[in-house]
Amino acid sequence: MRTELINSGKYIVMERSQVDMLLKEHGFAQLGVTDETSAVKVGKLLAAQKILIGTAMKLGESIIITGRVVDIERGIAERGAKVATKNEDEMIYAITQFIVQLTGRQVSSSYERDATPRVVIRTNKQIYTKGEDIIVTFSNFPGTKWDYISIAKKSASAADHYTYQYTSRLKEGAITFYRGVYEPGAHEVRAHTEYYKENRNLQASYVFTVR
Repeated sequence: MRTELINSGKYIVMERSQVDMLLKEHGFAQLGVTDETSAVKVGKLLAAQKILIGTAMKLGESIIITGRVVDIERGIAERGAKVATKNEDEMIYAITQFIVQLTGRQVSSSYERDATPRVVIRTNKQIYTKGEDIIVTFSNFPGTKWDYISIAKKSASAADHYTYQYTSRLKEGAITFYRGVYEPGAHEVRAHTEYYKENRNLQASYVFTVR
């Protein structure tokens, strides 16, 4: 959900580690943020303009996700969203629809129900130190011998990269890039298929930072 919210481009989202640290320091990690009053308190602690609060719960066979964006200055909920899914297999679809409702914008990774799932790629962390191992998880690859994952500077073209590894025909799994990246800044892991096509057929990417 966090990733899809970032992909919508509507909000600048704070780093999860910073949020967790402040919540823990002020006791909200145990109590939770359940209403507009506590949301405003947390929002002021974080120096945020808005905060998203909500719940995800199982009701019978369905999973219900509800949420609302609270404006910190006015102390009111300005927009809400609610979606339901019958099983965990449709969770990604449900989350993208939740973000569409909440922001009024399509997100880059959304897809139609029952369509071929989009390739998904993620790193195990968002922030790395120089030379730290980077673990990349992936899913929904076509499983051809040409599928590969690359690491590149965020501003680099689809054909440029620091390093890459083939997925060995796996449709999902994990790959470790030992000793990672030494150049500080914003970088991406990228999912490619059918590399002989234009732009190396870039299917998905995920941004991480090196400090």
